[in-house]
Amino acid sequence: MTPGASTLPNAAALEKPYRLALCKPEEAEAVAAAVEGAAPQEALSASELGTAAGLKTPKRLREWIAARLAAKRLLGWRLQQAGLYLKPSDITLGNREDGMPFARLPGGRVIGDGTLSLSHSAGWGAAAVCEPWALVGVDLETIAPRAASFLELMAHESEWAPWMLADPVEQTRLWTLKEAVAKLLGTGLSVGFWDIRLVLSGEDRRLELHGAAEARWAALGRPIIHFDSRAEDDARILSVAYAARPQEAPL
Repeated sequence: MTPGASTLPNAAALEKPYRLALCKPEEAEAVAAAVEGAAPQEALSASELGTAAGLKTPKRLREWIAARLAAKRLLGWRLQQAGLYLKPSDITLGNREDGMPFARLPGGRVIGDGTLSLSHSAGWGAAAVCEPWALVGVDLETIAPRAASFLELMAHESEWAPWMLADPVEQTRLWTLKEAVAKLLGTGLSVGFWDIRLVLSGEDRRLELHGAAEARWAALGRPIIHFDSRAEDDARILSVAYAARPQEAPL
C-alpha cells in the first residue's frame, strides 16, 4: 500500500503541468491515405514512414498515425514557445525498450523520459505533454460494457462494486485510470491488474500501488500521483495521471 500516492479529492483544483490533444479519425485518415498511396505528406518523418509501412492492418495504421498527430501538435506548440519552429515531419516519435515514448528532433535532441504519453482508441488519437519537472500518463478508451469475467480480473475487491456491471462509463473510467498510472510509472501492462488500485467512490478518491508498481514508484522517488478523468463526446473516456518529480530533470 502506498498512502503517499493518493490524490486530492478534487484533482481539477490543482495546477496541472500538462497539456492534452486529441486527433479525430478523419485527420488520421487523410495522412494514412497519402502513406498508402505513396503521396507527399508532411506529418511523418522518413523514419516513421518506414515504421508505417510495416503496419499491415488499416485500423492499426490509422490509430498509430492519430496518436502521433496529437503528440506532434503538442510538441510543435511547446517548441514554438522556446522559439523553435519545426514541421511535423521534422519530429520523429519512437519508443524506448520499456515502451515509453520519446520524440527525436533534428540534431539528435530527445524529448521524453516520462514527459510524453500517447494513446488511441476507435480511430481517435490522444497525447499528453508535461513540463520537464513532471511525469504524465494518458489513456483514451471507447465507452463500452466490459465482460464480467474481465472486470473481475481487472478490479480488485477494494475497487469492485456490483453496480459497475451496469455502468460502462465507470468500467471504462477505472480501466483508463489504471492504464494512465501504468504509463506514468513506465511499466505499461507489465504490472498486474491489481498492482494499481483506485478507489473512486464518494470523496475518498485514492490510489494504492502494490507489487511491481510500488517498486517502480519507489524507484522514481515516491512522487505524489494525481489523476483526472473526463468523458469526451459521451463516447470516450480520457484519463490522465500526473506527478511532480522529486528532483527536476532535463527536457
